[in-house]
Amino acid sequence: MIDHLIRFNSEAEAIADPVVGAYHDGESWRGEICIPGQRVWKPADDVDGVDDEGNPTRTPQFLPYWYITISAAEPVNELLGHPTCMVAWDRGAGVRIQSKLPKAELLQHAIAPTPAGSQYPFGGAS
Repeated sequence: MIDHLIRFNSEAEAIADPVVGAYHDGESWRGEICIPGQRVWKPADDVDGVDDEGNPTRTPQFLPYWYITISAAEPVNELLGHPTCMVAWDRGAGVRIQSKLPKAELLQHAIAPTPAGSQYPFGGAS
């Protein structure tokens, strides 16, 4: 399965997009292939703290964008060519197909939630 992670400023912008908006039926995203509203961050930027009971906490500093992953059995050229397709991965093989970020920088990021069965080298997977 190929996962295409695409970035927008808002969900409304994604719905209005002529390519990505095709995966929205007017009421909701196609749940069988879309993971809308994903969060992306760099764990190294997490803020450590303490809660009211003295327990240690760690707060992620999410990037200020709205993300969606659209999955398909094969790479989708319209998604790969989208100007804000940040990364495309072969979920089963854990292989990066394309990325706007160099590999070393990409590996500094985490994403949640991740698709079931993913073998990403970021976001908590190996």
